[in-house]
Amino acid sequence: FVDFAWEMASLYFLLLAFIWEYEAGIAYIGLDPTNEIYKAFFTFFCLYMISTVMSIPWSLYSNFVIKQKHGFNTMTLKLFITDLIKSSILVVILMAIVIPLIVKIIEWGGEHFYLYLFTFVVIFTFIMMWIVPNFIMPLFNKYEDVEEGDLKKKIYALADKLNFPLKKLFVVDHSQRSNHSNAYFFGFGSNKRIVLFDNLLKHLETDEIVAVVGHELGHWSMYHNLLNMIISFSSLFVTFYVFSFVIERDDILIDFGFTKHYNLVALLVFMEIYSPVDYIQNLIRTFITRIFEFQADRFANDLGYKKELMKGLIRLHIKNKANLNPDPLYATYHFS
Repeated sequence: FVDFAWEMASLYFLLLAFIWEYEAGIAYIGLDPTNEIYKAFFTFFCLYMISTVMSIPWSLYSNFVIKQKHGFNTMTLKLFITDLIKSSILVVILMAIVIPLIVKIIEWGGEHFYLYLFTFVVIFTFIMMWIVPNFIMPLFNKYEDVEEGDLKKKIYALADKLNFPLKKLFVVDHSQRSNHSNAYFFGFGSNKRIVLFDNLLKHLETDEIVAVVGHELGHWSMYHNLLNMIISFSSLFVTFYVFSFVIERDDILIDFGFTKHYNLVALLVFMEIYSPVDYIQNLIRTFITRIFEFQADRFANDLGYKKELMKGLIRLHIKNKANLNPDPLYATYHFS
């Protein structure tokens, strides 16, 4: 509700246009207030800071009241503040890199800018898929090799059986933030790594953990991640292509409070108008993801981990206090 109210207020009071047109803030630090890149960075920075400041009370309440009450929160206030500072610095750095590139690509690309913009986003996504797990996530959590023992042997044996190119098996100290459990894999080509939450090792038996890993490897074996990526990129291409038809529509920008045409502004306004389509696409993606999850469960079952997977999932649902009787409409849209 808070996010919705903020969105409606921003649209009603033309907040985006107000910040974009507020040139005094840029001139104050000695930069050209008419430069599109400076205006864009200033606007995104202000919107991010406003959103972050507004979300802090709700995040504090969510973590230190609601989650604390139900035994999920293990985060300290110091860690909360540290995470907030780190993530904010990373977001600002990312904005400083991406915003100028998007502005220049649209400007340079001409009539077919959407092809170049799409190509940039695809390349940037793959770069971030390498950077995030290797450099950014270790800034927030500690990753260590799983100790030698029965669990490690069984997971490596399962990986060998499926020809999964497992190079490293990590355990991450997720318990410093939450009591929730999970497992995932990442990496390109023959350099795959599996990560287990330390909570998972506490909550499940060895064979149950192997069954959960079998579920995750089912996603890899059936190319679910690749298919999800193709679906997302296809959706993005359509979005940019449709945007190419309205980028010069100054009347739309005027309706949103802008007095001059800027390509990036046109993109931002278009994304606001296009957002209902995003909701429909998200619903479709949820249906597809749900199918993939059932297929991965069946994959683990076919590996011979039927009982172990059942027990493990029941334990996780109990530990995570999952809602087994959610509202049907909410579950249809959100639960995968």
